[in-house]
Amino acid sequence: MSLALWTAPLVVPLLLAIVTLVVPPHRRPVAAIVAPVPALVLALAPEAGPAPDLGWLLLDVQLALDDPRRILLAAIALVWTGGATAARELLSSRVGTASVWLLALFGNLGVVLAGDIVTLYATFAVLSFAAYPLIVHERTASARRAGRIYLVMTLVGEALLLAGLMLAVSAVGSTGLPQLAEAVDQGVVGAPELGLMAAGFAVKVGILPVHLWLPLAHPAAPVPASAVLSGAIIKAGIAGWLHVLPVGRTPSPSIGGALLLIGLATILLAGFVGVVQLDAKVVLAYSSVSQMGFIAVIVGAGLMGSASGSTAALAASFYVLHHGLAKATLFLSVRVRDQLPTSVVLVGSALAGLALAGAPLTSGFVAKLAAKDVVSALPTTTADRVTLTLTFGAVVTTLLVARFLSLLLRDARAAAPRPGTGTSVGAVVAWAGLLAGVAVASFVLPGVVAETWVTPGASLGDVMSATWPVLLGSGIAVLAARVPRLAMDADRPLIPPGDALVLVQRVGQLMTGPVDRASAGWSVVVRRVTHSGQVLRERVDPIEALGRLDDTLTRWRPFGIGFVAVAVLIAWSLTT
Repeated sequence: MSLALWTAPLVVPLLLAIVTLVVPPHRRPVAAIVAPVPALVLALAPEAGPAPDLGWLLLDVQLALDDPRRILLAAIALVWTGGATAARELLSSRVGTASVWLLALFGNLGVVLAGDIVTLYATFAVLSFAAYPLIVHERTASARRAGRIYLVMTLVGEALLLAGLMLAVSAVGSTGLPQLAEAVDQGVVGAPELGLMAAGFAVKVGILPVHLWLPLAHPAAPVPASAVLSGAIIKAGIAGWLHVLPVGRTPSPSIGGALLLIGLATILLAGFVGVVQLDAKVVLAYSSVSQMGFIAVIVGAGLMGSASGSTAALAASFYVLHHGLAKATLFLSVRVRDQLPTSVVLVGSALAGLALAGAPLTSGFVAKLAAKDVVSALPTTTADRVTLTLTFGAVVTTLLVARFLSLLLRDARAAAPRPGTGTSVGAVVAWAGLLAGVAVASFVLPGVVAETWVTPGASLGDVMSATWPVLLGSGIAVLAARVPRLAMDADRPLIPPGDALVLVQRVGQLMTGPVDRASAGWSVVVRRVTHSGQVLRERVDPIEALGRLDDTLTRWRPFGIGFVAVAVLIAWSLTT
C-alpha cells in the first residue's frame, strides 16, 4: 500500500499521458482532472509511512516528503485539478495537448517529491519543456514569439542548474538530497554551486531580471494554461530552492542577501510596470512576478539565518498555497467573465485580489504574518527596512488588483455575445472551487497536512498594518484612473510587456541600424562598380567588339545593300 501511495502521484499522470493519445477527445479532460488526485491523497495522508526504496528502478531514484513539501504538493494538486476542470475545450482540441498537459503535471509533482538530484533535474526538465506546447497552443505570432523567448530562457536556466548540480554532486560524491544538505551544512558545497542552482531555479520562479518570459507567455497561452502556469508551474522553482538551499539551517549570507535584495526590487518594480498595462492577463503576469518577490524575500531571510528549522520553509510553502489558489482564481475570472453576471465575477475576483494584497481575514494576511515572523528575526535595522518595503509592496499589489478589476470590467462590457457558445460549466465550477479554496482551504489545509504548521498570531497592530496599505492603494487607484495617459483607452502601455526585453531589442535595432544602412550603401556601390566594369570590358575587349560589329552588320540595311553591290562589282570585273 505504501509503494502505491507514494508512486501513484507520478505513475498515474505518465500512464494517462499515453492513454489520452488513443481515447476519444471528450475523455481527455476527465483524465486530466483525475491525474492530480493521487498527489492530493498523498499530501493528506500523514500516515503514509517512509518513502519506499526505488533504487532498483533507475539511477537510484529516491522520493521524500516533509511538512513544507506536503503543503506544496497539496497546493499544486489543487491548482492542476482546477485548471483541468476549466480546460475541457483546450484538452480536447488537438491530439497531444492533453498528453503534454499531463507530462507537465508529472514534472511539477516530481520536483516536489524528488529525493535525489537526478530525479529533481529530470522532472524539472520534463516540466520545462512540456510547458512550451501549452504556451504556443494558439499558434499565433505572439504565441510563437513568447514560446521562443520562453525556450531561450529555459535553456539558460537549465544550463545554470545543471552546472550547479554537477559541481555539487562532484563535491558530495552522492546524488541524494539529504547528502547534499549535509554537505552544504559542512561547507563542502559553497556559494558558487549554490548560486548556480539558485539562479537556475530563479528563471522558473520569474523574479528580476529573469522574469521576461512571464509577461509574454501569460497573454499568449489559453486561460486554463495561464492558471496552472502561474498557480503551479512557476512554483517548481520555489520547491527547487527549498530542496537545494540551506533555508533555515546553515546561514548563507551571500545567497540570502542577494535573494533578499532581488526579491524586494521585484516586488516594487514588477508592480509599477504591471499597473500601466492594458491587458488583464499581462497585469496578472506582472502580479505573479511581484508576488514571487515576496517568496524570494522569505527564502533570502531564511538563508541569512533569521529562522530556525522549517519556519522559513513553511512560510514559503504557505505563501505558495495562498498565491497559487488566488492567482488561478483571477486567471479563470478572465474565462468566466462573459458566462456569469459581471457583478458576481467582480466580487469573487475582488475577494481573491484582497487576499493577494494581504487584507485582514484573508489567506494573504496569514501569509504576510508568516513572512513577517521570518523577517523579524533579521537584525533590527534590516528587519525594519524590509518590513517597510513589504508594506509598500502591499500598496503596489492593491494597485495591481484594482487595475485588473478595471480591465476585467472593461472587457466584460465590451465583449459581444458569441453565437453558439454556452456557459462552460467546468470553468464556472473550477472558478468557484478555487475561490472557495482561497477563502477556506488556505486556512485549513496547512494544519491538516503539516504537523509542524502553527498559524501566526495577529494583534490589533498587525490588523492595522495590513489595512492601511489596502486603503492607500485603493485611493491611489481611484486617482490614477483620472490620469489620461494611464487611462484604459490609451493606444499602448507606457511600458510594453516584456519591459527590459523590448528595451534590449530596441537597443539592438539602434546598433544594427547604421550597420544595415552601411551594408545597403555598400551594396549599391558594389552594384554600380560591377556595372561600370561590365560596360568597360565590353568596350575594350576585342572579342566583345567583334561581336558588336557583327551584330551591327547583320542588323543595318545599308551595309547589306553595300555588301550586295560589292559582290556585283566583283562578278562584273571577273567577266570583263
